[in-house]
Amino acid sequence: MGRLLALTIGVVLLLAALGIALALVANGQLTHNRRLLLEQVGPARRTALVLENALVNEETGVRGLALTGEASFLEPYDSGLRAERRAYRELEGHAPSAGPPVGADVARVRAAAGAWRGGYVAPTLIQPNISKRRSIALDVRGKRLFDVVRRSLTSLVRTLNAKSTRARANLTSAADTLQALLILAGALILGGLLAAGFILRRIVTRPLTRLGGEARRVAAGEFAKPLRAQEGPREIVALGAELEQFAYVASHDLQEPLRKIASFCQALQTRYADQLDERGEQYIEFAVDGAKRMQVLINDLLTFSRVGRGGREHEPVALNDVLASAEQALAEPLERLGGRVIAGPLPSVIGDRPQLVSLLQNLISNALKFHGGQPPVVRLSARRAGAMWEISCTDNGIGVEAEYAERIFLIFQRLHSRDSYEGSGIGLALCRKIVEYHGGAMWLDSEFSGGARFRFTLPVDEGARAERADDRAGAGRGRG
Repeated sequence: MGRLLALTIGVVLLLAALGIALALVANGQLTHNRRLLLEQVGPARRTALVLENALVNEETGVRGLALTGEASFLEPYDSGLRAERRAYRELEGHAPSAGPPVGADVARVRAAAGAWRGGYVAPTLIQPNISKRRSIALDVRGKRLFDVVRRSLTSLVRTLNAKSTRARANLTSAADTLQALLILAGALILGGLLAAGFILRRIVTRPLTRLGGEARRVAAGEFAKPLRAQEGPREIVALGAELEQFAYVASHDLQEPLRKIASFCQALQTRYADQLDERGEQYIEFAVDGAKRMQVLINDLLTFSRVGRGGREHEPVALNDVLASAEQALAEPLERLGGRVIAGPLPSVIGDRPQLVSLLQNLISNALKFHGGQPPVVRLSARRAGAMWEISCTDNGIGVEAEYAERIFLIFQRLHSRDSYEGSGIGLALCRKIVEYHGGAMWLDSEFSGGARFRFTLPVDEGARAERADDRAGAGRGRG
């Protein structure tokens, strides 16, 4: 089991590491494209615009000088020239990252601008007072040369726009890839966890649940019934085997030494009575009494464990007959205590007759045990409650406080010391188990005072109900 758990955890960790690695790669691509767009292509586009404005300012200044002859038009030219030089330096800095086409376009712009200055600007500045004819020819040449500058600038801007478009597309693609990888990584991790959970449930949780059910069954008193074979890791199988061994020992092996203890103590008491003093005889009586009480306790446990395991099918059972059998079994204590059982007409139910006898016998016995100062009186009645009969068993004994309404149905739970009242503390737990085995429920009526009142439900015998209806119909026809 340890190796399988380690393997499961290892697979989950591997899937998690794989998902994280893929996400890191995608994040690197995303960072690269973002940096290219924000730190290279974007600034290069802005610088290209600055370069275009600088060259336009130069051309405007030179043409103004040529037309008017005023030196003030050289100011736009000079400022544009300075801006052009700065733009070239910035573009050359961006060109390696932005790619070879950008560098080539920048070189073409620089060459075209140089040709324009050499073919138009220089003659205009050197020969400010030339003939009109000469001036027109020079102006036409200047326009032609500057058109080359404009085309090279357009090519540069087009290249940078294409770079920007590709960078944005790559950025979007990288973001989509990262999102997809994160989803994939999450799915891998979740799938790994689900697989691990499924494996753990199959090899650990489910066997432990079955073993827990077996343990609760043993705790409920089913010591005689063998445990079902356990499946799963060897640790759980071994634990189940120990539990099964405990159940067997509790139901069988404990009785034999107890019988021997009681038998030999009684033999000592009989054979060596004249050699024992009063204290010795008292010690032997204590040992015999303890062994007998232990035997009674184990027998009660076995009785408790046999509820529902008789293999008998449920059949119609007349509760009046069941009550008669229970009274017959308790004839001696009823007569000794002057007790009475008063019952109205009780219905027929579907159930296991011996267990129903045990149910009423334990309830009446409980009333006799806790009878109080008056002679015990037990009253039984029944009323219909849907598909069930609700039976009420009321006594005039010492009663039960409402706070103990559930505790009294737990096995081995006693509200009084053994010196005050005898018993193993299993009677009411046995009653509830019998009722629940028949599909009913049992509870203490905590609102009743003047004794104790227990209510329980048992399934209706529909056959008996139909038979009574037929009898009534027949009697009606006879009267007609």
